Amino acid sequence: MGSLRSVVATSMEKHGRIARIAVIAFFGASGALASRDPEVMAPRRILVIPTTFFFLAALLSGWWILKLSTPPDTGDWAQPTWTGSPFRSPPQLFHMAAWSFVSFGIANLLAITLTGRGPMFGALALAAGSGLLIGMRLYYFRA
Repeated sequence: MGSLRSVVATSMEKHGRIARIAVIAFFGASGALASRDPEVMAPRRILVIPTTFFFLAALLSGWWILKLSTPPDTGDWAQPTWTGSPFRSPPQLFHMAAWSFVSFGIANLLAITLTGRGPMFGALALAAGSGLLIGMRLYYFRA
């Protein structure tokens, strides 16, 4: 019988897709429920500038983090997949985090669209997540 760490690592490798989907679903549910908060209100026109900034910052961060941190010839920085453990390597974690932001943003914006009330902070999460995904895609596309 192995240590607890090896058991958890083996389980995460076998069920990486389930763990990844569970985390992303949690963020999606959080985004849908966050639209019900009447305390936080911001003018929607004001959020255009931060949304654009978040998208560009995340896009550059996704590309730069991988470009500056990737040691040559290591498998830890391989392109992320949906089947691997989300905690196996930094790109896997970035991939799951980016999809979590996208899930939160889409669920939040859908809930706001259906109810007609609430802040538009889902746009910030959607911009950050999609920017990070596009930055990672650009990095791995050139490789």
